[in-house]
Amino acid sequence: MTNERGPQVSSFGAAGSAGREAVDVKDNAMRSVSMRINTSDFGRIKVMAKRLRARESDVFRLLIKIGLADLAPLCDGAARGRDLIETWCAFGAAVTSYLALDVHAVDRVLNGDAENGAEVIDRDDVALLAMLNAPPRYLALRLKDLTGEEHAPERIREELAAYLRSKYSGLVNRT
Repeated sequence: MTNERGPQVSSFGAAGSAGREAVDVKDNAMRSVSMRINTSDFGRIKVMAKRLRARESDVFRLLIKIGLADLAPLCDGAARGRDLIETWCAFGAAVTSYLALDVHAVDRVLNGDAENGAEVIDRDDVALLAMLNAPPRYLALRLKDLTGEEHAPERIREELAAYLRSKYSGLVNRT
């Protein structure tokens, strides 16, 4: 679809930023995407579509929209370090596990090419964020090494998020 000014253009990322390029979509045309999905996930899509009385393709699009909204800061090419902490605390375990990211890859995602500055996440904290899938007891011990305080393994993700919020943005955990 076009308007009187020509094709619709949407940009994602930060054009002209060191080593980062914007991705431009020059029209509103739908794109076909082929992907592999395991049987259990497809079964859940079918159940959801039936319950919502919607087509399976509409459910796929809905889930993509929800995922993109939840991970929106990762689409912002200018977001670095502290800008990504909330998103990573919420979804980092899934992203790290599913994409098999190691600590160096997590550091590249979170800090990118940012120099030492206020927005950069310390290497020790990146290491904690890279092991969100580690056994809770181990994660609690690693957090204790940094804070000097005991942390409950059963609430370690919440306590880690609170630690990072207070360290990088001054936010207080309200849960």
